[in-house]
Amino acid sequence: MPNGDQINFIGGDAYEPFSLAAHGFNSNPFFNASNPVERVSFAAIGKYDLNDSTRFFSEALFNWRTSNQPGSPATLSNISFDASHPTNPTGEDIILLRRRTAEFGSRQFEQDVSTWRLVAGVEGDLWDGWNYDLSLNWGRNTAVDALKNNINTRRLAETLDPTLCGMNGIPCADILGEGDLTSEVGDYILINQRDTGGNEQISFTGNISGALFDLPAGPVGFAAGFEYREDKGWLEPDSLLVAGDALGNAQDPVSGSIEAQELYAEVNVPLVRDLPLAQAVDLDLAVRYSDYDLFGSDENYKVGLNWQLVQDFKLRGTYSTAFRVPSVTELFSGVSEGQIPTADPCSNWATMDSSSAVYQNCQAAGVPVGYTQLGSAILTDQGGNPNLEPEDAATFT
Repeated sequence: MPNGDQINFIGGDAYEPFSLAAHGFNSNPFFNASNPVERVSFAAIGKYDLNDSTRFFSEALFNWRTSNQPGSPATLSNISFDASHPTNPTGEDIILLRRRTAEFGSRQFEQDVSTWRLVAGVEGDLWDGWNYDLSLNWGRNTAVDALKNNINTRRLAETLDPTLCGMNGIPCADILGEGDLTSEVGDYILINQRDTGGNEQISFTGNISGALFDLPAGPVGFAAGFEYREDKGWLEPDSLLVAGDALGNAQDPVSGSIEAQELYAEVNVPLVRDLPLAQAVDLDLAVRYSDYDLFGSDENYKVGLNWQLVQDFKLRGTYSTAFRVPSVTELFSGVSEGQIPTADPCSNWATMDSSSAVYQNCQAAGVPVGYTQLGSAILTDQGGNPNLEPEDAATFT
């Protein structure tokens, strides 16, 4: 009410002071103890000897899942209700703090997810223990997320606008009393929304490994290879969600891809074998060259020493560099709204030490003396940033 009183309508035009104990909403009857899930999976692995030293190999995987869960009825909150609206019995401008649309039943959440993976390649033996492999890999995941019995907020606003409702097929919604939302209003404001998205990766890889030569402590192992990789990702929210006309957090579409080409080489050098306090000492060396279409190229390396003093005690030290590029989601994710848990440092600031920086900053900012943060969830815009740069690191362990 305009004077700050909270009331609850109890039928017709009657109302009484609000009490959480008496008027709180019980969501439990709308949920299941167990929700249905259906799955279909298929997998096949094959190998075929082309000759004595060359083998063809393949993999195929498919997985499909469909599931659904009931949810509590949609929540309407913080809605201004004009005094002149035909269903407002108070004669005053009031604010609907919160109510559930229980008249329309539970919302329904549905998921349909499909995953494919295909691999084909050849592997074989070369000479003196050397071997190789070449493979083409493809994977794809797609998903449809549906929500039934959600609210079209634009149409809801029309049913609450006294200058619009009652004309041109727009019903006047009575949102104040339990059971007062009619099926006519439901037919006008209820929507079924559908979001689609997925990701895809294709890569071509090759590897070769073997022993370069022998040292007194053993053979020097060598491995090298290459990889071409392309990652794609996309998300298409329901058009009403993009437009901000669906109850919930608005979200923009996502679409983007990253291509990479990489080369690597590794060497394992046995330095010592079977000496006192040195059963084995090995030196590991590795280098990797990466070239990204969005970020350019980078080189990284690793130097490691493994020292096996006795059978049950080993020392290991490694120095390496690292290079991480942002993911498709981090780069291209559209802006979406979310309730982010946030702690306000100025909550109850007046009770803090007056010499503290928080006390002085909150006081200087004009925060009221009795201010207390009432809720931790803050409506926040979040999304990707196409201007992100790769991360570099140097580590020692």
